[in-house]
Amino acid sequence: MRKFLSISLAVLAMSTVAGCTTDDTYAFCNVTADCGDLDDTCFGVDVSGVSSGNFCSHPCVDDFDCESSFGFAGACFELGRSGVPLCFQTCFDDFDCHAGSICIEAVLPGGFVDFICVPDN
Repeated sequence: MRKFLSISLAVLAMSTVAGCTTDDTYAFCNVTADCGDLDDTCFGVDVSGVSSGNFCSHPCVDDFDCESSFGFAGACFELGRSGVPLCFQTCFDDFDCHAGSICIEAVLPGGFVDFICVPDN
C-alpha cells in the first residue's frame, strides 16, 4: 500500500508540473518577449490577399526542425518574400490553429500541397 501511495504521489506531482507548462510556438505575439520558447522569435507573416499577422516560430531547414502542436505536425515553409523558411503548424481547418490564426493551403515547389496555420490578426 505504501509503494502504491508513493507511486501515485509521484505521478500526481509530475502531471501538476507538466500541466503548468504551455508551449506557445505558433501562437500570436507582438514582440519576441511574448514567445516563451527560447528557440522562438516573433515573426510577421504576410500572405498577400489571404492573411497577415505575427506569430512565434523559428527558422528551419526541413520539417524535422519543426515541433508539433495540438497533435498536428510542424512543417517548414517559406511564405512571401522573406527568404527565410519558418516552422508552421499543419492543420485541416481553422479550428486546429491557435487563436488569431487560420488554416490555408500552401503549395511547395513540385506541386506538393499541405495545409498550414498562418497568423491572421
